[in-house]
Amino acid sequence: SSAHTFREGKKESSAGVAMAEDGGWGAWCEGERVYWGRLRGGSWWPVQVVGEHAREKWREQVGPPRGAVEMVLYFGTKEVSWMRRDVFVAWDEGLRRGFAGKNTHRGAFVLAVKEVERAAASGEWPKGWWKTTPADTLVAAQRQIETGV
Repeated sequence: SSAHTFREGKKESSAGVAMAEDGGWGAWCEGERVYWGRLRGGSWWPVQVVGEHAREKWREQVGPPRGAVEMVLYFGTKEVSWMRRDVFVAWDEGLRRGFAGKNTHRGAFVLAVKEVERAAASGEWPKGWWKTTPADTLVAAQRQIETGV
């Protein structure tokens, strides 16, 4: 299972978060569009690029996009904003560069990194997240196949 692969060969960051050394976590993050996004002040924060249905839901809240941007949801705070594509760094690259060990004095940052870890290890997204768990998605897809709705 991916949770087992993720747990193998772990080490702890200074945020107390297990980090995969085998690259499995990075592949999961890339597939789920989870990145490190650079904030205006230069800090890096865990974000996920949201899907089209969530974009429509939050478009009024965050206003229109300008330029080549993606709508992101911030782990740890669940804030939504637009972020330029050129300020994303792959999750595993950010770990190598020590991003998880910075900002550990900020509780929301530590929570954000732990939320990514939990989602990668178990497939469970934070409560109130825009995306459902894989199990929920499979149940919904099966229901749609069975009922045609």
